[in-house]
Amino acid sequence: LSDVLENRKGQVDDKEKIGNMSLGSACGLEYIHAQNIIHRDIAARNVLYTMNKVAKISDFGMSRQGDLYRMTKGNKKIPLKWTAPESMSVYQYTKKTDVFSFSILLWEIFSDGEEPYKGLTGVDVKRMVSCGERMERPEGCPKNMFKIIQKCWEQSPDDRYTMSEVVRKIEDVLDDYATDSIETEGHVEPKVTV
Repeated sequence: LSDVLENRKGQVDDKEKIGNMSLGSACGLEYIHAQNIIHRDIAARNVLYTMNKVAKISDFGMSRQGDLYRMTKGNKKIPLKWTAPESMSVYQYTKKTDVFSFSILLWEIFSDGEEPYKGLTGVDVKRMVSCGERMERPEGCPKNMFKIIQKCWEQSPDDRYTMSEVVRKIEDVLDDYATDSIETEGHVEPKVTV
């Protein structure tokens, strides 16, 4: 998906970003969670995007079975820019840490594949995320999609959506897109039929 976003920068419309990329990825992660698996590496680089515009979660190298995984402290590499604050501090992973990572995936989708926290070091990102700071809304990202992103990257895992809730919220946005106009950067997007 990261390659698709980069190669088609500015050419992917919101309908495809919401309905195919975001919702498809959300449904995939919802299914993974229903199988009691924590993925631990949700990012655009780990989503396959087919010629038929179907998003498929991939790269299960870091995934673990169960509700909680505690990584032993050490020199293990973790994808910091996609990592939840509790995973940075106590090396604890749950389905809610995947939800946090999913918010960064959504940010990648709506920024047309930009690198999250571009120009910041791992230390800077860790400090920023630990203090509750987050990235700005990507230009052109529909406000109702950014509300989902914000709810997914809440500081406390208990305040984040579940993936089932994320799926429902994205479906609601898609329904709104089909029936109403969506406000983005102070202007109103035209109606889109699905």
